[in-house]
Amino acid sequence: METQELRGALALLLLCSFASASQDLQERVCCAPRMEGGELGCGTSRIQEWKEKLPPVSALWEPVIDLLTVGESRQMVAVAEKIRTALLTAGDIYLLSTFRLPPKQGGVLFGLYSRQDNTRWLEASVVGKINKVLVRYQREDGKVHAVNLQQAGLADGRTHTVLLRLRGPSRPSPALHLYVDCKLGDQHAGLPALAPIPPAEVDGLEIRTGQKAYLRMQGFVESMKIILGGSMARVGALSECPFQGDESIHSAGNTETCLLTLDHGSCGLW
Repeated sequence: METQELRGALALLLLCSFASASQDLQERVCCAPRMEGGELGCGTSRIQEWKEKLPPVSALWEPVIDLLTVGESRQMVAVAEKIRTALLTAGDIYLLSTFRLPPKQGGVLFGLYSRQDNTRWLEASVVGKINKVLVRYQREDGKVHAVNLQQAGLADGRTHTVLLRLRGPSRPSPALHLYVDCKLGDQHAGLPALAPIPPAEVDGLEIRTGQKAYLRMQGFVESMKIILGGSMARVGALSECPFQGDESIHSAGNTETCLLTLDHGSCGLW
């Protein structure tokens, strides 16, 4: 009888020790130095601090599409549908590309067209002879609108990174910003509204890039991505570019940068 009581006491002692160790482990996991000082912060308050530091989940998962990998027809239709939807719903759309052009050369960098009648829904070209980027798109009245973005010395035999930012594509007065090698080069606001692409047109849409044409001119397109939504801070983190000339992105950029690079120390989390 005494042996059974002894075994029961030992089992109870072991159970209590395990529970204590589990609680201690939980506290060690949940506790870490606070950002303001050296004291410990535990439990829900600490978790709340982390939540306040994080941007919305949607801001981290906006679609980023590598346009140079879009090949077969089915894949092109899927990408075209994403772009069509973003033109109706996204706050901003970004075209980010790194390329090289020989002096005074140029051509279409990106275009979204209708195969049936070659309607130019959205197109961006480099005009090397007069150092500008030309953006053309279909207006609501059916006419093509052209926007000349100046200060773009891109056709000089050197590699450049260009960012085209289309602000408010679904709004009555969208805007275009051009960044060359991380610096704001030119911008136009109050532009005519873009025509919405009818859903019935999606199967007949075609995406073209300047990859082959630039190679024929002894140039190249190293990369080309379209980012359907999100902030300039996120685009800057993805491209490792501070984008000088747009001060509004820097305050929001630190948190997103540390999350995208997984550098938690720079986030002030620990």
